[in-house]
Amino acid sequence: MEKEPQQRNLRACARHGDAALIRRLAAENARFKGAAEQQGLLHIACQRGNLETAKALLELGVDPNKRKQCTILSTICNSWRGASPKVEIVSLLLQFNADPRIGNPLPLNSCAACGFLDCAKALYTKLNTVNQRQPGSWKTPLMCACEVRNWARFEGSRLEMIRWLVVNGADLPMQSSCGFTPMDFALGADSFSSDPTVLNFAPAEVIKFLHEVGARPTEKFRPILDQLISRNFVF
Repeated sequence: MEKEPQQRNLRACARHGDAALIRRLAAENARFKGAAEQQGLLHIACQRGNLETAKALLELGVDPNKRKQCTILSTICNSWRGASPKVEIVSLLLQFNADPRIGNPLPLNSCAACGFLDCAKALYTKLNTVNQRQPGSWKTPLMCACEVRNWARFEGSRLEMIRWLVVNGADLPMQSSCGFTPMDFALGADSFSSDPTVLNFAPAEVIKFLHEVGARPTEKFRPILDQLISRNFVF
């Protein structure tokens, strides 16, 4: 069923950015009062990086925490296409009480996995910790940053992210629900769990850095690290 003209206009405003018009249309359009419509408009504005439009929606009372498992903050930080969300959008959402402690995945874990350092720093101002753990998997941001999957797409930014996390107190011995440490993930734990005969590794400088700051693998992955060291892969 085709959307009503005002609904189309509201979405166009969110998509292309028109804060003044979206305030007027929202006042005229009763359908805007629906939670789903509000969330959809805010999501579009934030994804497109339309700061003033997102601010207008938040000022109209749109709740950024409405979807507990898929908050706006969680969604925009989980960008596997490689395009970092605007840090100004993240800061705006935090200003309007978006909760960085909820979401699946957690916003800081997503930023760590994608190497979105500026956004991670903004989240840190509210969290005051880099050891937040994802319910279920119990992964920390450092574990997510060390995971080998999709490494090539974010290589440089993720190494910088790992350094920043360690400097800010990332827990090196902490284990996920599967018993993997950050070093285990750098040694291919995420692929090991699905196929133990095929292992991929993080770049040598990552494994070397983790080793130098005291990160260690569990017993299962110790032989892999020893083998890499013997082959001069790391040192």
